[in-house]
Amino acid sequence: MIDNSTYQYDVFISYSSKDRPWVKDLLRVLEQQKIKACIDYRDFTEGMPSIKNIENAVLNSHKTLLILTPNYLTSGWTEFEHILLQTLDPANQKLRLLPLLKERCELPLRLKVLTYLNFASPEDEAEEWKRLVTALGKQPIIDKGIFFDMVAIPGGSFMMGSKERDDTQPVHKVTVSPFYIAKYPVTQEQWKEIAQSKKIDIDLDPNISHFKGNRNPVDSVTWDMAMEFCRRLSESTGKDYRLPSEAEWEYACRAGTTTRFHFADDHREMGKYAWYYGNSNGQTQAVGRKKPNQWGLYDMHGNVWEWCLDDWQREYNNRPLDGGAWFSRDNSHEGGKCMRGGSWFDDPCHSAIRALYGLYHRENYDCPLNRIGFRVVCS
Repeated sequence: MIDNSTYQYDVFISYSSKDRPWVKDLLRVLEQQKIKACIDYRDFTEGMPSIKNIENAVLNSHKTLLILTPNYLTSGWTEFEHILLQTLDPANQKLRLLPLLKERCELPLRLKVLTYLNFASPEDEAEEWKRLVTALGKQPIIDKGIFFDMVAIPGGSFMMGSKERDDTQPVHKVTVSPFYIAKYPVTQEQWKEIAQSKKIDIDLDPNISHFKGNRNPVDSVTWDMAMEFCRRLSESTGKDYRLPSEAEWEYACRAGTTTRFHFADDHREMGKYAWYYGNSNGQTQAVGRKKPNQWGLYDMHGNVWEWCLDDWQREYNNRPLDGGAWFSRDNSHEGGKCMRGGSWFDDPCHSAIRALYGLYHRENYDCPLNRIGFRVVCS
């Protein structure tokens, strides 16, 4: 363990303001790991010149974390921060400077010579998070949920549904409260860790997936299994993890857009954003390899269908308007549960598409479980 007690902060985060949404997610993870971070919009002194604020931040922080993106490398301020760090502490520059590659970009020689964390194309994202925490002088907290890359979704209103199909009507306005949703569907690596934790209600098979790959989404998971996973994750982290409601899922998928897909009205660009029948090679694919939506969520179209909390309702009648899940009156779930997003097997599925999977009499349904996974949310 590194002694950071002589510094006010464990780390000063140096970044481009254009990358602030991801940096806010990073800050949340660091705080959960008991790492005290200095960041401009919260900790700088109002009225003080920017140069002086940066100087104080560097001097009072054990390390300076550089969030490397194309935006960062074209920012004059971030260039200044690097020079300032060299000037203030030239003897310990390599010890106090911690580069984090968030997006692929051509690094200048002064940064190429440093060892950096790779978040642009990590082989194991959970391990990369642990490396970051360790590099900042802390022992990673044993908290499986902490390494679920969660994205903060702002509250707001949207028009839910579509006029294209009977089961997505009537189109209606829903107001959703802020929440966090996983950046990716639950991966097989994440599934295995939680599946081996203490049972709450039902057993979970760590190797349940039909298709194999640590970074592939877990598949062949029933709704009950997904719920057990969320309960175990909540138990181990002390946080409330669950499945998203249909409204939350569609709101997050649309990411403020009103087009059929989160990227356009037609599906000609689908291959850039999703794994579907036309490009999946007949199986699931590693998460995060396609482009995200505007809120930074990956694989919202395709790869695997994703379970939602809601019971199935053929039409949107008397639905909650606050973003909550809809449950049948007797709460029996016998009518089946809702899925969203489409899978590796399907034609392009737009943002409002929904599907039924019966919890009973599964032989009556033609969607094998190897097309189904899920992602988690945290309120």
